[in-house]
Order: sequence, then structure tokens, then C-alpha cells
Amino acid sequence: MIHQGQVSVTLPADLFEQLTKEGAAMGMNLPAYLKFLQHARTQAIDARAQDAVRYMFTKHADSLKKLAQ
Repeated sequence: MIHQGQVSVTLPADLFEQLTKEGAAMGMNLPAYLKFLQHARTQAIDARAQDAVRYMFTKHADSLKKLAQ
């Protein structure tokens, strides 16, 4: 069985705040945002696709609420 653990990373406070803010603007927590950035870099996600991801994550909760009604 493969177990994925967690590690701690030390970042300068200003970088942590910046990345957390950018992630929140995309509807993601910091770990998800870092994964997104890594994927965007390796897969060369264009600006339109990034906008679609931002829309999807920021509107997801509202969409679920509407579907539940």
C-alpha cells in the first residue's frame, strides 16, 4: 500500500501570503493552487483554460446550492 504523507515547507511570509491570496482568488487552498501552478507549467495551460479553472472553482459552491434546490 502506498501512503502519501505530508511535509512542511518554509516560505517567506510575503510569498506565502501572495500565493494564498492568488489561490483564494481561484477558489483553491494553497496546496491545490501549488499543484495547479505545477500542472500549468508542465502542461502549458493557456490563459483561457486558466480562466475556465478559476470560474469553475469560484462558482462551484454556488452551482451545488442551485442544484440542491
